[in-house]
Amino acid sequence: MDVKYIEIDAHPKAEPEEWGFVLSKAISRLHGIFRSHEIRGGIDLPLATEVSTGSKLRVFGREPVLNAVVNNAGIQDFQKRRMIKLGPIQSVPEDAWKIRVRRVRKKGEAELLKRARRKRQFLLNKGVDPKEIKSVQALKAQGRSKERRPYFLIEKDNGKYSIFFKQDTAPEDAAWSEDGFNSYGLSSNERGVVFRF
Repeated sequence: MDVKYIEIDAHPKAEPEEWGFVLSKAISRLHGIFRSHEIRGGIDLPLATEVSTGSKLRVFGREPVLNAVVNNAGIQDFQKRRMIKLGPIQSVPEDAWKIRVRRVRKKGEAELLKRARRKRQFLLNKGVDPKEIKSVQALKAQGRSKERRPYFLIEKDNGKYSIFFKQDTAPEDAAWSEDGFNSYGLSSNERGVVFRF
């Protein structure tokens, strides 16, 4: 299958603090396109760090999928309003390697609290002095602060939802398939690979 890509960059005049907002708007629009047209493509945020989405978004897919993105009125409007800069449809470079960009669901507050209570009880059962054991809330906060993941916001049903993701390498023999992605453009199985270059 001939996979191509387009780049969506935060507009050069956008401040670094605005990149997350701008790319979240673009990803929300992609989510709408993928759902309404019942098509799929993959996304990569090559400049993402653990605290930022970065300023670049790449969308991978077949040419008809990318044409649907490029010709979407909402994407065109973002470009007219100087929120994004949309690149042309291009072929993936030969030296690109395969990665997966997968959704990571953060553990809920109830799960963190339950874990903290178990840890506190374990330490008490071991004979640790109760004065030396951190409070349950402190243990809960400690569990929460270990993992930091980049995320983008999706606007849906009059609310905003954080979609956390992680990026990891995929085997070179992994085959690309449109059905390897969910409606956010994130990998949903082993065929949901995108290309990094």
